[in-house]
Amino acid sequence: MRRLATPIALLLAALALGSLASACGSEGTTPDCVNNVGADGITPAEDGCQRFAVCPEGRAADCCTVQDSPYQTGEDPSYPCWQARCLYGFGEAIDVTSICGGASPAGSGGAGGGGPGGGGPGGGDAS
Repeated sequence: MRRLATPIALLLAALALGSLASACGSEGTTPDCVNNVGADGITPAEDGCQRFAVCPEGRAADCCTVQDSPYQTGEDPSYPCWQARCLYGFGEAIDVTSICGGASPAGSGGAGGGGPGGGGPGGGDAS
């Protein structure tokens, strides 16, 4: 039985090496966009590799209203931070850190915004 396993193992090893060689030998593609991410985050650019969400209603402020938020009214103490994160996610120059009391902009509400490649108005709060 041991003799039978050796040729099968050699065959499988040869097939694995052959597929690995063909995968590593192919050329990749270079993106035709400009790297627009720096120390300060994403810099909006028409030909940039990273883009912000697009509000299907027009302006980012139109997608970051109380009706879009998880809060019932704009009086909720967490609403201003949610709105700042939402606007930041749509590319607005917002100082999220000062509005949210030191919280980072990660998990911005607008990050899942609508438009090409988006999923509708953003929502949710990372806190």
